[in-house]
Amino acid sequence: MGRFSALVSGFCSDLNNHSLTDTTYDVSGTIIPEGPPTSPPSRIDAGTDCIVDLVQLYQITGSLTGKMKLDYRIIVHGPCGSPAGTYNEEWIAFGDFSGFHGEKSVTSRLSYTATVTHQGMVNGTITLGQGMSGTLTIRGQFNEGKLAYQGTIR
Repeated sequence: MGRFSALVSGFCSDLNNHSLTDTTYDVSGTIIPEGPPTSPPSRIDAGTDCIVDLVQLYQITGSLTGKMKLDYRIIVHGPCGSPAGTYNEEWIAFGDFSGFHGEKSVTSRLSYTATVTHQGMVNGTITLGQGMSGTLTIRGQFNEGKLAYQGTIR
């Protein structure tokens, strides 16, 4: 095998290992936190708001199954130390997913943004890339301990 053929073969193998395809799939299911954050959340007073940093692990069920780790920056539109759910929040997180779509092993880097009302209603989006790609809409009541996802992956 020539050097160019070996390079193309390696490149194609790399694409397959990262689960990139031209086929799209509709997916849906549930995201459930695995216990409390992996370390105590840190809080920083930011004027009338509070910035919270934390890392959370999740169990994913449904069309996608596996685990997700998210590193959050949360803006709570109220003072630090307020009970959870007292004020509206904005979430941004980056992380990783590893698991399965059907019987196929998939991985992905991801970003997650969401708004959360003081009543706990979550409205968010996960954008998957660097591996499996796609967009998932996240909805649900935070206080119920699980959120629903629905979207399309490739």
